[in-house]
Amino acid sequence: MISYYLEDVNLMGIFLWSISLFLELSIMSALAIVASLIISSAVTSVMSCFSFYILSRMISFFTTLERPLVDRGGNIFEDFMGIFVKFVSILLPRFDLYAKSSWVIYSGETIGYVWLWQSAIYIVLLLSMAIVDFRRKQF
Repeated sequence: MISYYLEDVNLMGIFLWSISLFLELSIMSALAIVASLIISSAVTSVMSCFSFYILSRMISFFTTLERPLVDRGGNIFEDFMGIFVKFVSILLPRFDLYAKSSWVIYSGETIGYVWLWQSAIYIVLLLSMAIVDFRRKQF
């Protein structure tokens, strides 16, 4: 009976989904460590981590939103906001590419591995920032 339910399970998709979720949580944990060391207020530290997560999850929406469907002319504010959103999207990890539920459900979808490189870069960067800041602290 159980073998009937496990027959169509995409084990590779579940494995990659689990790894990407773990890496996403690792980035957020490293950010929480850095924020708690750098920012003196606990509330500000938590809110900055929360803002980082929400912005990283929604950055593809913002980059899609900044591209106009129709060229409306040379509005300076719209041009500046487009450049600003592109700049922010370069700096933030793309959490919308992590832990997609379609990896578990559909076995035929191609899975991009950009999240692996982003995770490696961000985890090393954030943990090195935490180490440097921890060594400079005078308790």
